[in-house]
Amino acid sequence: MYEVKKYPPEIVMDWHFDAVSHTSLVVQGSLVEQTPNETNFVTVGALVTKPNTQIHRTKIGSQGAIIVTTQTLEIEISSYRWSDSSAKRGLLSVLYGNEMDLYPETSEIPTQRKIHPIIKKAERHLRANPGLSLNALARLLGTNPSYLSQLYKSMTGSSLNHKRTNNRLALAANAIAEGTTIGSAAIIANFSDQAHLTRQFQKFYGLSPRQYQKAIQRIS
Repeated sequence: MYEVKKYPPEIVMDWHFDAVSHTSLVVQGSLVEQTPNETNFVTVGALVTKPNTQIHRTKIGSQGAIIVTTQTLEIEISSYRWSDSSAKRGLLSVLYGNEMDLYPETSEIPTQRKIHPIIKKAERHLRANPGLSLNALARLLGTNPSYLSQLYKSMTGSSLNHKRTNNRLALAANAIAEGTTIGSAAIIANFSDQAHLTRQFQKFYGLSPRQYQKAIQRIS
């Protein structure tokens, strides 16, 4: 069983422990999740399993958030596990009313990890302007695209192009959830046209923008 939680924009939850360990999937909106050792910007498709022993605080983004949560009592973990590889399976499961199947497939990520300052700056730029090309991003950071791509991969385990596409899709998804037409959402998120957005949306999330639009309307 799962619970759908809807949060208004810009609220800040103080430092706290959760009552039980659980897995959460963001299906609309964004948030910033902070532990004493790391800060993560989280948007549509992000999946996390949290132990109830981890203190954290959360700030909801400017568009609010819809988060689907299920308990994970049978899984013992000591720190956060983040994954977007299960986003397709998770979104399909939740939005079509099936039983939750939200267990991250990636290995546990240590909270003590150190992220290079360039990577932090890159992610800030991409959040502010998801349509930035790799070359433009590298120029802003005073480095070259090849080095930036290699550094990002080594630090995060994911490609920079994957991150850029994910941010743009999240921007489009949130626009669609707010009632924007799919064609306009494609323009907002810097896709070449509606067909391009639809192909990438289907690839990442496993459902079309129109299916997502209808499902969000149903659970909102």
